[in-house]
Amino acid sequence: MSQTINFSLISLYHIKNFGVRYLHAFLKSKGYEPNLIFFKHSYFNNATAPTEEELEQLIGVLKQSETNLVGISVSCSAYLETAKVITKAIKERLNIPVLWGGVHPTVDPQGCIQHADMLCLGEGEYPLLELLQALSNNDNPLNIKNLWFNVAGAITRNPLRPLIQDLDSLPLPDYTNDNKYYISQNKLHKGDPIHMDCWDYFIQGTRGCPYSCTYCSNSLFKESYKNHGNYVRQRSVEHVINELIQAKIILKGLKMITFFDEVFGVNKKWIEEFCYQYKKKINIPFTCYLHPLAVKEDIVIMLKNAGVSLIGIGIQSGCERVRRHIFKRPESNKQIIGAAAILQKHGIQFVLDLILDNPFETQDDKNETLNLLLHIPRPFKLSLYSLIYFPGTRLTEMALKQGLITQDDIEDRRQRVLSQFRVTIEYKRDKWDTAWISLAYLSGTPLIPRQMVSFLSHRRLLRLHPEPLLLLVKMTQCICWIQKAVMMAVSGQITVSLIKRFMVRG
Repeated sequence: MSQTINFSLISLYHIKNFGVRYLHAFLKSKGYEPNLIFFKHSYFNNATAPTEEELEQLIGVLKQSETNLVGISVSCSAYLETAKVITKAIKERLNIPVLWGGVHPTVDPQGCIQHADMLCLGEGEYPLLELLQALSNNDNPLNIKNLWFNVAGAITRNPLRPLIQDLDSLPLPDYTNDNKYYISQNKLHKGDPIHMDCWDYFIQGTRGCPYSCTYCSNSLFKESYKNHGNYVRQRSVEHVINELIQAKIILKGLKMITFFDEVFGVNKKWIEEFCYQYKKKINIPFTCYLHPLAVKEDIVIMLKNAGVSLIGIGIQSGCERVRRHIFKRPESNKQIIGAAAILQKHGIQFVLDLILDNPFETQDDKNETLNLLLHIPRPFKLSLYSLIYFPGTRLTEMALKQGLITQDDIEDRRQRVLSQFRVTIEYKRDKWDTAWISLAYLSGTPLIPRQMVSFLSHRRLLRLHPEPLLLLVKMTQCICWIQKAVMMAVSGQITVSLIKRFMVRG
C-alpha cells in the first residue's frame, strides 16, 4: 500500500541557492510537489543564528504542509551549527526524519551522519527521486546509491553513483510562488523570495572544476568521483539561454547576470556560440570568473561584445611559491600580469581574488604579493577572502600536520564564513596585517600613485600605526562608490531591490 510523502527542502542563508532550486525543479518534473523553504539569508558577513521565533515559524510551515520528510542543504561547513539546531527542533517537536545534503555532508559524512537520519552525498537529483519513490511505495530504501542512513545507530553507507553527464536532461528552475516560503528577521513570507531581490540572477553553466586547488572542496569531490564519469560537465548554450530567457520574463527589474561557474567557458566553441546567442536574446550585462590561463585576447573580445561588465580572476596569492607549492595552482606572476593587461587593453573591469590569513605565508611572501599588485595594470578591484579550512581538504590536513591550526580552526567549528569570509578593513586584526591589507586595496586605485603606495609600504611607522592608511582607504573607497553609483544611475541599473540589499548590508 502506497503512502503520500510530503517532502520539504530547506536552504540555509541563501535565497538564490541554485543547487536546491535545481533539485526542487527536478522533483517537480517527476510529479512531486516539494515545499521549498529559504531559512534566513546572508548578504555580506552578516549571517546570524536562528532565533526561537524563526524556529517556531519553520515548525509551523512544516506542520501546516504535513511534511513527513525534511531535506536540509548544508552547502557550507559554517552552516553546520544551524543545521544541527534546526534538525534538533524538527526531531523533538515533529518526530520526522531529516536528511542532510550539500557540500558539508559530502566532505564530512562520518561527522554528519551522527546528527541526521540520512545523508545525500554528491549530486542529489536521482538519489532523492529514488528515495521518495521507495518511501511512497513502502519499499526498502537502504541500498540507494549516494545515500547514507542512520537507523537507531546502525549506519548504512552506500557508494556513489556515476555523475550526471547530460545536464540538459535536467529541468530549468521554478520561480512560481507555490509551496515556497522565506523565513528571516523573525518574519515569515509566503512565496519565492527571489522576487524580493531580483536585481541580479545567479546561474551555473557547468558542474565541476578542471583544477584541484588544495584549499577547495572541489578537489575532494574530484577525487571521490574518479572513475564515475567526466567530472567537468557543461550545459549546452541553448539550455543556458533558455533559462536566462525565462529569468528575463519572470524577474522584473533584472539588471545583471552572474555566472557562478568555477571557470567560465572552458570550451572555446561554446564561448563563440554563447556570445552570439547571449547578445541576440539576452543582452543584459553579465559577470563571470576566468582562470588567469584562460584569459586569451580572442575570448575577451567575444565576451566584451556579448556584454560582460566584470570578470573575476582568482590569483589567491602574489607569491609563486605559495601558489605552486601550497595551493597547487599552475599560473606564474608573468601570466597573471599578462591576463590583466589583456582585460585592461579592452576596457573590461576586473576584480582579483586574494586569500589572506594564510599561515604558510611569510612577510616576504606578502611583500611579493604587494609587488605583483603594483605591476598589474590599473584600475582593478580586489576581493579579499580569509583562508577557510574546509574539512578534509589537502590544505587543511597540511596545516593540521604542521601544527599551524587545531581542530577548532576547521570551518565546521570556526564558522568564519559567517562573519569574515570577505575581508573588511574594519575587522580587528594585527596592526601590520591591517597596514598590508590597506596597501593592497590602494594598489588598484588610480587615485593614489603607485610610487606613493610603494613608498608607504616601506614606512615602518605605518606598520605600527596603520590608522592613516585606513583613512586613506576609506576616502578612496568613498570616491569610487560615488563614481559607481553615478554610473549605475545614468545607465538605469539602480533599482528598489538593489537599494534594499545595501540597506540590509548596513
